[in-house]
Amino acid sequence: MANYEEISDPVLDAKVRDRYSKEIASLENLAFRYLASCLESQGRFSAIWQFPVLLLTLPKKEILLFPPPLRLAIANALMWCQDPPTIALCMGMGVKLYTPFEDGTILISSTFQSFAVPHPGSSIIKPPPSLTIGEAWTSHIESVKSLGSVRGGQRDVGTFQDYVMLSHQEEDRSQYQ
Repeated sequence: MANYEEISDPVLDAKVRDRYSKEIASLENLAFRYLASCLESQGRFSAIWQFPVLLLTLPKKEILLFPPPLRLAIANALMWCQDPPTIALCMGMGVKLYTPFEDGTILISSTFQSFAVPHPGSSIIKPPPSLTIGEAWTSHIESVKSLGSVRGGQRDVGTFQDYVMLSHQEEDRSQYQ
């Protein structure tokens, strides 16, 4: 499971904001606000055992760091929206939108194809990807409305720790086929 750390270094934070400035601006136009910069790091020596993943990140202009001992770490931007309660993750592949529900379900919409397919009955719902952030948000809102009555309404989110909890739930391998 990945480790998530809120970036406090102002130079690295500025670099993240600059890298994702287009995505941040698009999300701000949709009523999102900047939440934090996030450093997602993998386990010890992951820069070696995840070398193919490392190669895939290069064309996406990901911000990579290599904390000891040879960990692969990627810096991303987090945004949040109050209505519906949603956290957006800006990453090299695109944007993911996370809205949790009272029953533990998480709706995760995105602007890119995910290869992790939730199994039937999973607490993760991933609709097909959208081409743009605006389309993903419109589709996400429609899905939130349709799921709200069935799933007990949305849970409030808006902190870095909320994002960490959602990411750990998404990473739970038992959710996928």
